[in-house]
Amino acid sequence: MNIHRRFFLIALLISVVPVVVVNVIGYISARSSLERRVTERFEMLLSLKQFHLARWFRDVYRYGEEQRLRTVAVKGIPEFLKVLRTGRETPESRRLAAVVRNSAEKRALEDYMLVAVDGTVVCTAAGGPERGLNLLTGLYQDTPAARCLRRALQTGEVTFEDFSPYPLAAGALSAFVAVPVEDKGKRIGAVLLRLSWDEVRDVLRHANWRVGKTVAAYLISGELVLREDGVAKASRREWTSMLRRFPAGRTIRQGDKFLVYAPIGTPWGSPILVLEGKRAELLTFLRPLRLLLLGITLIVAGVASGVSRWLSRKFSEPIIHLRDISNRIAQGELGFHIERPSEDELGELAEAMDRTVSNLREIVAQIQEASQAIHTASTEILSASEQQAAGAGQQAASIGEVTATVEELGMAAQQIAESGKVVADLSDEVYRAVDQGQKVVEEGVGGMQQLREEVEINVRQVMELGERSERIGEVLEIIGEIAVETKMLALNAAIEAGRAGEHGKGFAVVAQEVRRLAEGVMRSTEEVRAIVEEVRDKVGRVVVSSEGMARSVGEQEAKVRRIGEVFEGLQGVVEGLADSAKQIALSTEEQRRGVEEVVKGMTEVHRVSDQSAAAARQVAESVQRLNQLAQSLEDVVRRFQVQT
Repeated sequence: MNIHRRFFLIALLISVVPVVVVNVIGYISARSSLERRVTERFEMLLSLKQFHLARWFRDVYRYGEEQRLRTVAVKGIPEFLKVLRTGRETPESRRLAAVVRNSAEKRALEDYMLVAVDGTVVCTAAGGPERGLNLLTGLYQDTPAARCLRRALQTGEVTFEDFSPYPLAAGALSAFVAVPVEDKGKRIGAVLLRLSWDEVRDVLRHANWRVGKTVAAYLISGELVLREDGVAKASRREWTSMLRRFPAGRTIRQGDKFLVYAPIGTPWGSPILVLEGKRAELLTFLRPLRLLLLGITLIVAGVASGVSRWLSRKFSEPIIHLRDISNRIAQGELGFHIERPSEDELGELAEAMDRTVSNLREIVAQIQEASQAIHTASTEILSASEQQAAGAGQQAASIGEVTATVEELGMAAQQIAESGKVVADLSDEVYRAVDQGQKVVEEGVGGMQQLREEVEINVRQVMELGERSERIGEVLEIIGEIAVETKMLALNAAIEAGRAGEHGKGFAVVAQEVRRLAEGVMRSTEEVRAIVEEVRDKVGRVVVSSEGMARSVGEQEAKVRRIGEVFEGLQGVVEGLADSAKQIALSTEEQRRGVEEVVKGMTEVHRVSDQSAAAARQVAESVQRLNQLAQSLEDVVRRFQVQT
């Protein structure tokens, strides 16, 4: 998901969610308020119906307690019993029958019956089939009317039989009130009143105002659950078990319905009045409210969608532009200028990116110039170091030849020493002539300054090598003089041996051998002198070449930005072979030692020359690597385009 869509969704949510939340809260609040009003009216309706039913039951009971009712019964039961036996009506019976009918109509009774003490119905106001039937012993002895009559005659009190289907009225719902009648202390029968269900139904239907059209009223009476249109399917046990869990007089919610109930106090028991209403119909005013809130939400969502699209485009376009610029920078393109798109934080970001591109452009240009300078300087230094390495190799070869010659001289000196044991007391220790040379300075790779120091050290070593070569020449001069003197001493010894005659022959042989060895030493000395002269000449050429290379390194040092001194020069290793023997003439042993010191010194010089050549090669390799790094750096910075 790109940033444009993210901005759009965020802005849309910010604008729509509060409206939806407010609408939902408003709807919930309205629904709660409406439910409270509906439940209040529901409970008011229950109280009203409860009042009407209780008053109706009380009126029926008071009517049953009226003395006039008993007076009519006392007169009517014997009279109607006589008419029933004779089959002929009398004026009195007709008058009493009219009184009974008027009373039934006045009290809205379904029927008004006079019953003899044996259970025979002697008069009915409705003219029903009960007249002449015996309710206590006949076919209808188990009907509600018979049960009510039987209890009244047995107890002598007004009794009530709850509403139930009455067989003699085609199963119509009927309730009965039986009033026992006594005359002069003797029970002569009873008045049996059949109560009309229409009266109760009118009360159940009454005053459903401002609540709902589908409010249903139930009367739980006896074992039946009665409603406006007759007997309900549910039993009393089911209803009472359900209602027992809730308080009376308070509206409860049962599924999708509202229920409220209350007991009705009557002299004969407590029937229960229940009101039931469909919640959806009672809250029918919520539907327009839902549609209104939905319409408001859709309108707000449409407006918010357009505004969100405009805002997302306004905020995302500068960011997308900066993203494209970042991609160009990542690809190495630096030769452009970034315009400031706005005066806010995005504009400051664009200005900062423009400064960054400018700084990168300057840095890359400087790196390109520096890499080219390093590449040029390293190429020149590489050429000079290769020349120095070649000169150091030639020097090492020459010193190797000198070392071989000196070793031969040492072997000759060894022979002289072995032969000079006889005249060991004439020789003195040859003073150490040559001192061990210093070690070459370790190769420096850290920069041009270290390289220059190594070149200067190399120059000093070569110059010291020349000085040591001159010292070797001086030592050879002394050795030559000692050989001449030794030859003269041998000649004098031979002369003295000849004078001694036969006793001096052995000494003459020794003197002859010493003279021969002295002559060999003189020849070897001349050869060594020639080699030393050749070494001195080559050392001079190396010195000249090293000085030239040092000057070249000094000239290149300023071009490579303080990379360092290139070379310091090779350090002179040979310190001096040894001091001249103080008394070479006194001892051939000292001559031998002097020759050994010379051999050691030349060996050290050869080692130092090898180290100098190796150092020169290492310097050349370091410069070669520096040249390669400069070339790599130049290839890297070439990727950046700095031209505007």
